[in-house]
Amino acid sequence: MGEKRFEAPVIDMSASGILFSHNSPKLAKDLLLHTDLELTVIINNRKLLIGSRIMRKFKDNEIYFFGVQFLRVTPEDFRFIFEFLYGKPFMSEYENVWEGGAPPPPLEIFYE
Repeated sequence: MGEKRFEAPVIDMSASGILFSHNSPKLAKDLLLHTDLELTVIINNRKLLIGSRIMRKFKDNEIYFFGVQFLRVTPEDFRFIFEFLYGKPFMSEYENVWEGGAPPPPLEIFYE
């Protein structure tokens, strides 16, 4: 696909990914599920370069939405994102729990 630059509004963000939107049919055509890309995310004048993958894509009216999973982020940038989003520093005890240190909710699975 080559290098292309698009600016897009962030709809939602976590320490492991981002949801953004755009109205470009060209961008929607180029960004297929499992497309890998480098995202530049700017938070408080800090520029983060994050290796990412498109994991979800959908259209609502004329707007395309892209759910992106972070694959490659430096430990320093991850800690910065975590603290920015959750208002507390990342600690090793959070490694096996949901983001922000919350325990995962109970999950019920039904088979028919």
